[in-house]
Amino acid sequence: DPYAVSFNKYSGVTEFRSCTFLWVNVDVDGGPERYSNAFGEGGRSMTWYAGSRVRGDSPLVSRLVARGTEAGEHERTASDAGK
Repeated sequence: DPYAVSFNKYSGVTEFRSCTFLWVNVDVDGGPERYSNAFGEGGRSMTWYAGSRVRGDSPLVSRLVARGTEAGEHERTASDAGK
């Protein structure tokens, strides 16, 4: 099937042509606290377990940072235009 999606569920991330999907574990009230994924800055930032192959100097991390920077710039531009 050419449309089947395959991924390593332990990698924490899957890249597609049009997007990057982050597999984020969210703690459940009363559930085991095995993951340190956390949301900060009112939901504008987060931490997640990305597997052993993803490090700060990985190309994937560089792409994510660039996309986040672009999104932030777009948000600021849109906000400035509404003033």
